[in-house]
Amino acid sequence: RNKVPLAKGYSLMDWNRLCLSGKDLAGTGGRMLQITPSELKKHRKKDDAWLALYGKVFNVTEYMDYHPGGTKTLLAGAGKDCTELFNKTHAWVNWQSLLSKCFIGVLIPDRMRSRDEEDDEDEDDE
Repeated sequence: RNKVPLAKGYSLMDWNRLCLSGKDLAGTGGRMLQITPSELKKHRKKDDAWLALYGKVFNVTEYMDYHPGGTKTLLAGAGKDCTELFNKTHAWVNWQSLLSKCFIGVLIPDRMRSRDEEDDEDEDDE
């Protein structure tokens, strides 16, 4: 595990203060969303980063500068289900508490194409 020096104002205590500030860290206005892997994959940049842990999706954009391993390490898990990666290095971390204010919803499977959609596509080919 590599740790990076955090800038002043980005300690765990500062993160806890931000979580208690009332700011919408999830960015959903309090709504719980259903997120597909395809949607999750769109959010893998420093200024727009979501990740999934144990089927729950979190917006970690605001957490980037607070992560003790640095932005690059956190981005390695962004845009995907990073449960396995997380457990390799952070199995003891209480992520439920740490990221609770960043919770945006649950990870669901990509929607299977319905038979009607396939039929419509076949008609377009004719």
